[in-house]
Amino acid sequence: MIKINKILIPVDFDNYARKSLDLAQPIIKALKYGCEFASRFDAELHVLHVVHNITEIEMCTQKAESDEKKKLNELLIQPTNQKVVIFREIRKGRPFIEIIKYAQEQSIDLIIMGTHRQKSLPHFFIGSDVENTVRKAPCPVLVVRHPEHEFVLP
Repeated sequence: MIKINKILIPVDFDNYARKSLDLAQPIIKALKYGCEFASRFDAELHVLHVVHNITEIEMCTQKAESDEKKKLNELLIQPTNQKVVIFREIRKGRPFIEIIKYAQEQSIDLIIMGTHRQKSLPHFFIGSDVENTVRKAPCPVLVVRHPEHEFVLP
C-alpha cells in the first residue's frame, strides 16, 4: 500500500484576492481533495503560497506579508477538516521553483494542484506553473481541473 505522510497544496492569491471568488474555485477544490486525502491517509497538509507579482518595496513591508497570511487563513476556513494538521508557508519567487524546493525540503509525498484558466498566448508557449511542477516534481502530482466532476467517495 502507498503511504502518504505529507501532502502539498500550492495556492495562488493573485486570482483569488484581486479578481473574483470564481477564479479561486480550483484552489478551493484542490484544498477539498487535499483535506480528504490527508484525512484518509492520516497525513499532514502543507499549504504553500508563493508571492511572485510584487515589487521589491512591497516585499520588504510587514503589511504585505501580514496580508498574505490573512488571505491564506481565510481561504483555509472553507474546506478544511478539523482533524487534519495544516502547515502554512509563504515564500517569494517563481511559483513552480518554490513548489519543487518546498516539496524536496519537506519530503512531500503528493502535490495536489488546481488548474488556472489562462488565455494568453505567451503563457501557452512558455508553459504553466502546473505543467512545470508536474514535469519536475520529486513526487506524484494530482491536478484538479475546473470545473471538475463531483468528487465521489466509495
